[in-house]
Amino acid sequence: MNQEKIKYSETEKLKCFRLFLPLRNEETPLKKKIEIMNVIINGTEIFVDLLQKKQEILFDVLKTLRQLLQHKDSLVRTLSCRLIRKCSISAEILAHIEPFHMHFFIVRCLEQRSEFPLERIEALKIVYNWVQLSSETLPRAIVQSLIAISRHKIDPLRVSALLTLTEITLRNVELIAKCGGITIICECSIDPDLEHVQNVLLRCILALLNSPKKSQFIAEGDLNLILSPFISLFEQSITKESFLKFKASKKAIELLLRDWGGLIFLAKNPNGLKSFLSTLRLPSKKVKLFAIEMLYKLFFLEIPRKNSEQTKTRIARYSSMKKDVGASYKNIWGDINSIFPLKRSPYHNLLENYLAILLVSFMDVGLFEALVEVGKESSTSLSFYVSHFLSEVLHNSRHILSSRLCTILQSLPSLFEIAASFTDRPFIRVRASRMLSELDRFARKKKKKSAKDFHITLIVNSIKKNIKSKNVNKNINSNKLGIGMGIDDNDYDNDDREPYETTSQIIKDMKIRNDQILLDQEFDNKIKECKVISTEDHTKWNFHTIVELVQITENNQKYFENCLKNKFFKNLLNFFDPKSDQFCNIKRTIESLSYVAIGVQLLRLLLSNPDGFEFLKNSTFCSSLNEALIIENDGTSSNKSGMKRLFTPTRMSKTLTKEYFTLIGSMTQYDNGMNLLLSKKIIHELERIVKTKGRSDLALPIIISLDYNKSSMTQDLLADVLNYGSKLSRLQGIEHLKLLWRAGVNDFSTWAVEILVKQLHDKDQDIATAALDLLDECCIRSPKCFDTLVSCNPPDLEKFGMKGEKLLLCILSTQKGLSYLKQNGYFDEKLKYWVNEGCLDYVKDLDIYLSAIFDKKSFPNKGLKQVTLRPHFFGELAKTKQGIQILHKRQLLIKWFKILKNSIKKPNSASTSKSTSTSTTTSTSTSTSSTSIKTKKKINQINIDNKKIEQINIDKKKIDTNKKEEEIDNLQIRAILWTIGNISTSGLGYSAIEKYSPIEIITEMAINSNNLPIRATSLYVLGLMSSLDQVRLKLDELGWEYPKEKGRMIVIPMGENKKKFFNFPKVKYLGSYAKHSELNITLNFIGNKVQQQIFNNIRDLGNRITEEATTKNLLKLKAEYPEYFLEPYLFYRTYRILDFYRYRLNIRKLIHHLFKEVYFNEQIFQNFTNESLVSKETSKLNQKKSKKEKNEQDLSDLFILPNQQDLNKQQKQENENNGITLYSLERLRSLPRPNGVNSRNILHFLKLEDFQRAFGLTKEQFLKLPKWKQIHKRKEWGLN
Repeated sequence: MNQEKIKYSETEKLKCFRLFLPLRNEETPLKKKIEIMNVIINGTEIFVDLLQKKQEILFDVLKTLRQLLQHKDSLVRTLSCRLIRKCSISAEILAHIEPFHMHFFIVRCLEQRSEFPLERIEALKIVYNWVQLSSETLPRAIVQSLIAISRHKIDPLRVSALLTLTEITLRNVELIAKCGGITIICECSIDPDLEHVQNVLLRCILALLNSPKKSQFIAEGDLNLILSPFISLFEQSITKESFLKFKASKKAIELLLRDWGGLIFLAKNPNGLKSFLSTLRLPSKKVKLFAIEMLYKLFFLEIPRKNSEQTKTRIARYSSMKKDVGASYKNIWGDINSIFPLKRSPYHNLLENYLAILLVSFMDVGLFEALVEVGKESSTSLSFYVSHFLSEVLHNSRHILSSRLCTILQSLPSLFEIAASFTDRPFIRVRASRMLSELDRFARKKKKKSAKDFHITLIVNSIKKNIKSKNVNKNINSNKLGIGMGIDDNDYDNDDREPYETTSQIIKDMKIRNDQILLDQEFDNKIKECKVISTEDHTKWNFHTIVELVQITENNQKYFENCLKNKFFKNLLNFFDPKSDQFCNIKRTIESLSYVAIGVQLLRLLLSNPDGFEFLKNSTFCSSLNEALIIENDGTSSNKSGMKRLFTPTRMSKTLTKEYFTLIGSMTQYDNGMNLLLSKKIIHELERIVKTKGRSDLALPIIISLDYNKSSMTQDLLADVLNYGSKLSRLQGIEHLKLLWRAGVNDFSTWAVEILVKQLHDKDQDIATAALDLLDECCIRSPKCFDTLVSCNPPDLEKFGMKGEKLLLCILSTQKGLSYLKQNGYFDEKLKYWVNEGCLDYVKDLDIYLSAIFDKKSFPNKGLKQVTLRPHFFGELAKTKQGIQILHKRQLLIKWFKILKNSIKKPNSASTSKSTSTSTTTSTSTSTSSTSIKTKKKINQINIDNKKIEQINIDKKKIDTNKKEEEIDNLQIRAILWTIGNISTSGLGYSAIEKYSPIEIITEMAINSNNLPIRATSLYVLGLMSSLDQVRLKLDELGWEYPKEKGRMIVIPMGENKKKFFNFPKVKYLGSYAKHSELNITLNFIGNKVQQQIFNNIRDLGNRITEEATTKNLLKLKAEYPEYFLEPYLFYRTYRILDFYRYRLNIRKLIHHLFKEVYFNEQIFQNFTNESLVSKETSKLNQKKSKKEKNEQDLSDLFILPNQQDLNKQQKQENENNGITLYSLERLRSLPRPNGVNSRNILHFLKLEDFQRAFGLTKEQFLKLPKWKQIHKRKEWGLN
């Protein structure tokens, strides 16, 4: 049915086409025309294929639409534009628009006043459609119109025109360059009003920079426009407008520095990075802060908040307490990356190589000397930000720079010199010293943070068995407890002393004994002070003293036994007993979590002591917990003993009831504690809970509280949650496994990986994907996890898309994994794909990935991030001997290195394009000289040069083919580079390619390639290869540096290599807005004095100085000689000027207004069509002539009209008629009159012989008669 609707008969098509006939008739009413045009628009798909098959129908349609574009009604013009767009379905149809001179009227529609928005929008849609289908045939007049609209700040179509201009630039940069459009794009990229499209404009500029051929059309002066706001800050006072431009320029520089092309250009340009650093020396504090903020963003550092250290410390104290008791998994989960940073991936971190080059670039221009100047001269706030930035960069530089560069950077000689100098002013020395102290404080703080963050949660305490012994201070601090100096019994009873003790040692022992006596007295006082023994009411207890007593008894057996005897432990444990309704009824707050910390410490103390374990075993604490869990599992409100339901949702959320699972979890850290839980059947009841659906509020606290190091029972509980729990519980369980993996739980590879592989079979896609993400994280970082994954025979991972593909490629890197993938048929299919397309797709995906990562909005500015390289098929394959044999068997290595060597031998792209263009120009000019005369003879016999249109289409296809070949060639080279780099990451792979001298080839490409993306790819690949010792030795010989750590796959050029790497490719500028033969033709005009005066004034409108006076002259001439502004020939010459002259939009609108009454008939169009073809042939012929000969030829060939051979007679007739079509007396008397003829100008269209026959006078004599006599004579002949 659908196919029958789509196909139409020839009769239906012709019937629809006949609707155009009434549109050509000038007598058709306006309303009727609009109705017909709407019908045609709705049925365009019926006859549109006729336009491609039958050229005569296409020509008739275009002529009709050309006539409608001149209509006085805006709605008719709007519908005409819509029809043109609907009919323009191919480049072949669009190629006819310019020969038909329709683009003049499209431009006029595009530049209409704001009262006609629909007309302008439809015209812009035509342009956009044209750009998509055939940007090579786009007329210059349209590009100039888009430029004028883009420059007009208040035009509603400005953004749309600018984006269209940007797309044309990417497709046809030569046309845009010759029209001056690249300058406009650079200007608009720093316009504060266009901030929302700034990214698009700069991406366009970077695309030009990264292409050797396209970079020939962009001038260095255009790029300097982006930096101009920085430079102008020195030359003028800072105003609101200049500051807004400065902010826009700052963002533009950030985006440029995110790309290798922009980074190399700014590093090489004298006004690049240096102009940015010069802003740090401006007196304005606001400007300095913006510059420093930009540095933080460039290096992906979080901007600190001053005067918030105390607040952060207070918040950290409470949050640490909260995490220690495992109060809420949501809080731990939300901060998982800061508590347990992601382990470093074995794959290449691309961000680090970029940051290393960026840091070297700033070091070369003196960034750190400038920052030291700011720090010593500025206020405290600026000094704080500078010091913090320096400390972060100095800290990170140890990992990404070589030892030599790191030493240079870390020394900061200028800062030390100022701090130690007594010749400068004293406050300068003080500020320098303060900066040094702040740098030292930041460095020490980072060390503390890295040592502390790993032990701040209960989960870590349960995983790391020895944390307790490491963190407990055996000598209790007297300042904290207020009870004197604490000692250990082992220290007191130590008799292994030297035989001869000195007097000082005896005095020390006596002091220790005296302190012990005082400590016993203080302990008794603390027991009384806490009131635990004297009363069971916990509201009267002193919990601060209780904490101190628990800490003391933990290291003193005597005090521990006293606490067992005096009921201190009994009453304290009874407080936590569920039956007592004390602990479980306390409202949940941050302060109340201290009770949980006491309970955890108490249980640990009892379980670590044999007597304490017996005490806990005989107490009712565990039995009460079991009863509470049984009530919860049975679903009753109470039991026979009167105990009520404890774990209700309300109590779980509002009280400390949830923390009973934390207490249970602390017991699972000890073997005897686990046995006690089993004997009391608490573990059994927990199993029942996690298998119960709808109780995810209980499952989560259980799994995050247990210890998974010792007992398989807790591991089974977690597996039960993942197998039987709700979707939320399962997702939380997988996230908790991630927490355990990062914290370093024991035997994760043996039990956790198997659990995760089972989750891959889950029907819920979210759960399977979460399990896959964790498997991906742990398997590429742990060989044991990887081996377990392969042995588990994972299911079809391809269904997970890119993530599953990544894991499959990792499996390929082992002999066992390779055999497994061969059996599944995966290997053969992927080998074929990667040989043909995979390597190219790898580069494309990588470009998209990096583009998204380095985007300012999508990349978080917090710390160094890992932008890891995804696995490569051939890189993983080369890690096995069988994989190397496959590469040799298919001769892939020989093929790849042959392509690389050939690319080095090729001449530079710029010189190649230059020689090609030169040879093309020579051949075309020679052929033109031989064929131009023949063309002139045949021009009178054709209406439209169809051969020329066909040639345009052929040239377009050739250009498209050349562009695609160039892109594929560059893409192929980059794909081979990445392939070789990935193969070289393993010793086995590098030994297979070492004979081809890969290091020499890639280093040559990194410093000498004119293609900046290839240069950047070579740098990345060298870093990828630098993990091997033999590669590092080779890099040393060739003058490249690298960090000490082998895991940091970074290389940095030095010496001459660095100069070549940062050297921007030199190309000949081809984007000049200069000599074109058509421009010279346009500037010449032959006519009478009034016509010449009008033409000269229009030409002078491009001068902003004389613009106002010229406008007044034109308006005056319009008032005095209105008939001259009706002449099509003058209109045509004026519009040719618009092709080449850069007028402002208001001036272009003025020109349209002056000639708004001009009407073209078919004969006039035919004359101008033939003339334009002759002009183009003449312009080609004149490319070899001198200026004098060229101008003479232009003047002689310009006015050749069809059907005339005598050039002198042609010029005379042209001057007399001024390009107007003349009619006979009978035609002008009949109605309706021709288009453009009215009672005021009718005599101008009358033939000379009929004029003299009717009036017996020449035109000059007739115009000298009185007005009344002229009117009377006209009435006699019916010409009124």
